Amino acid sequence: MKGERYVDLVVVLLAFLVVSIAFNLAVPPYEGFDEPNHIQYAEFVVDTGGPPVVPSDLNTEAAQPPAYYYLQALLLKISPTGPPPALVFRTLPDPPLETFHHPAIDSCLFCRGELTIHLMRFLSTLLAIGTVVAAFLIGWLLFPDWPEMAGAIAGTTALEPQFAYVNSIVNNDSLAFMTAAVVLLGCCGMAVSVKERSRIRFAGVTACALGLAFLAKEYAFTLLPLPLLAVGLASMSVRRRLLYVGSIASVSILICGIWLVRNGVLYGQPWPFRVELDYVRRLLPETVWNGPPPFSYFSEVFPKEFFQSFWYSGGWGQIRLPSALYWAIGGVTVVLTLGFACAIVRWRGTWPQRKAVPILLAAILLDIVGAIYSNISIHQPQGRYLLPAMPAVAVILVVGLVGLLPSRAARSVPLVVPVLLLGLTTYTLAFVVRHAYFG
Repeated sequence: MKGERYVDLVVVLLAFLVVSIAFNLAVPPYEGFDEPNHIQYAEFVVDTGGPPVVPSDLNTEAAQPPAYYYLQALLLKISPTGPPPALVFRTLPDPPLETFHHPAIDSCLFCRGELTIHLMRFLSTLLAIGTVVAAFLIGWLLFPDWPEMAGAIAGTTALEPQFAYVNSIVNNDSLAFMTAAVVLLGCCGMAVSVKERSRIRFAGVTACALGLAFLAKEYAFTLLPLPLLAVGLASMSVRRRLLYVGSIASVSILICGIWLVRNGVLYGQPWPFRVELDYVRRLLPETVWNGPPPFSYFSEVFPKEFFQSFWYSGGWGQIRLPSALYWAIGGVTVVLTLGFACAIVRWRGTWPQRKAVPILLAAILLDIVGAIYSNISIHQPQGRYLLPAMPAVAVILVVGLVGLLPSRAARSVPLVVPVLLLGLTTYTLAFVVRHAYFG
């Protein structure tokens, strides 16, 4: 039984590596969103040994936590292919969807400098393997007697087009997604475990992942309520709940505390939200609201852009799937969400791991609320803000399909969802990305 589950995981990881490497090679250097700034941050760490200080560096990512960039800096130091190539802005883009080019090595996939960027992108993919494994373990935890579910949940996570794309470029999202997935795993484990030893182990996983999350990206703030919810759902006394919460908080602070103290000394706050916003307003004034955003933005623009860019928004956000395909995806998503509700009602007395459901739903809702909150100041309706909760979304989609089918037929169909997503991602690569950059 265990061997079969691991075979499913290996198949999923191989498929993920194939599509992510395909995105890596198909997207020209610097054409991943914000990729130049992320590469520049890593080069800054190589040159100075530490992260930049806002506003001394002209980089919109300068306020980001440093963990991802230290990993990339280590790669740059040991890479035999040299530094990334020079960057030139295209005033007359050709092809039109390219924003940058590098004249010395145009159209040279494996020239030394360009190969460095592909290696940096592959490091993001390696980090994303941790997210996929965490999703697999969540499936195993929630459905211990249903081998197909773990592979289906991992495959749905890995083969969602935007997840595969974002994890194939140089961007600290990959580390943020991984830490968020591990926090979700730990919280689900604390809620459903009946043995104290297992619960302690999951609490340790949660604490370590949460501390690392604060060194990865500001997404970590949306994770804070999850351990509290998990401890509240677990069967234990009030005194023990307080002990768990205090222990998780202490370990997390121990891991990320030096970064928070550094920010407090430099900027007067543990997380430089105010400094970061002022900095972005100066560098990219067109992205920052000068007053309260209009209601029409959140009623019309934000929902559409957020949904579409969750499923796929390539390049710097300008490459999209056909509109009809987004409508079809939306329809299927609604149906599977209803199926998930049906499954929860059907299994309410027979699914011992049902305590994890509020945690999964909270992870999704918290990411959506976080995206809305950030868009009150900066208009960036990007669906990738929901990707830290991708394993939770995967559970809903896979369980949703099962919930629509008769009980006897249901056990054989969970893998349909990742197979369909593999088809969607393959279509995206073959007919959307290739056409956008190569005609």
